[in-house]
Amino acid sequence: MRGAETDPDPSPLGGNYLGALRHRARIRRPAVRLGWLEDGPGPTHTRGSDPYVEVTHETALDLVAGELDRVRRQYGNEAIFGGSYGWGSAGRFHHAQSQIHRFLNATGGYTRSVNTYSHAAGDVVLPHIVGDREWFLRSVPRWSQIADHTRLVVAFGGLPRRSVQINPGGVGAHLNARQQDACARAGVRFVVVSPSRDDSAPSLRAEWLPVRPHTDVAMMLGMAHTLLREGSYDRYFVEKCCVGFEHFASYLRGETDGVEKTARWAAGICGTDEAAITTLARRLSGKVRGREVARLHPRDAAERGLADGDLVRIHNQRGACLAAVEVTEGLRQGVVQLPTGAWYDPVSPGGAGSLDKHGNPNVLTLDIATSKLAQGPSAHTCLVEVERFTGAVPPLTAHEPPELRESPASGPAPRPGKR
Repeated sequence: MRGAETDPDPSPLGGNYLGALRHRARIRRPAVRLGWLEDGPGPTHTRGSDPYVEVTHETALDLVAGELDRVRRQYGNEAIFGGSYGWGSAGRFHHAQSQIHRFLNATGGYTRSVNTYSHAAGDVVLPHIVGDREWFLRSVPRWSQIADHTRLVVAFGGLPRRSVQINPGGVGAHLNARQQDACARAGVRFVVVSPSRDDSAPSLRAEWLPVRPHTDVAMMLGMAHTLLREGSYDRYFVEKCCVGFEHFASYLRGETDGVEKTARWAAGICGTDEAAITTLARRLSGKVRGREVARLHPRDAAERGLADGDLVRIHNQRGACLAAVEVTEGLRQGVVQLPTGAWYDPVSPGGAGSLDKHGNPNVLTLDIATSKLAQGPSAHTCLVEVERFTGAVPPLTAHEPPELRESPASGPAPRPGKR
């Protein structure tokens, strides 16, 4: 037994196929519990410890048919529970769950389970948060997109590769492991929030935040409270794409139950340091559509007591701006890299030297030409200092429209320079 040549990471589960054919645990013919054969249906203290009696297929079919008919006539079809789960079947015809449901429907109906224990509460909760769950699952980014556009992946529950070895209906080439490693080589950082360090592959070199089982939501709430308190969440996205944020914010502040969901509150539940929760929240705020990200060498960051996600003030004699920190060894020591792209968003519009909240590097650079001959821009580099920002975090307003007033109902249009 060997994997297909086109599969870069065949599942070791396939090695069990040959041994399963004649394994002593394989059921080779129908069998019925001895107590049921002797005493008939009903509760008994021997159930679970009884031996089983092998019977012919004809006898088994007669017994099942008779019992289904008895329950249906005595209690109705709703007393028949069609509970076969049958998840990992090879194809749809051999899908045990589909076959038992079709059969019981032909007898007049039955009681069945809803949703799955794989997705569990997500089947019910997600539609209230993101809308259609199937659309949501189909729309998650591919690993190739993560490699190209992501700096930080936070995995609650980890990224165990054992969970992607099979799919219902079969699976093609096993690409997940190779694609995860490609993300790591592209510079994507991984943080695993889980009680187990082994919930991610060693090749990812993931940072591990150990938490108590079933406390990940408390940690999420503590992170959300940090972003809310510091004003570093994406206000534009919340206002444009979300409904009910004020209810959630009120819950985080403790206005509904008297319990403020601070990072310290979460740390007591998760068994994780408060600083680890706030730091991760700040790292995420630097990775979403908020302030621009400034990259620093680890030694430069250590000298200033900075970590991923910290908010810093970058300044020189020309101006100053805020940015979120990303620490990376892929940058020369003594250099800070701040991309262009953030919209100019001054704290005091119209005021000379006002602090830019968004991370626009134009407030720092020189406005002179390279030479009288070339007249090219020289604003690609400049000297700056970087320090932790300790004041009240100003909200971002770059994407807010200016105040608009209606034109007068009558009278001549205003002329430039006239009031």
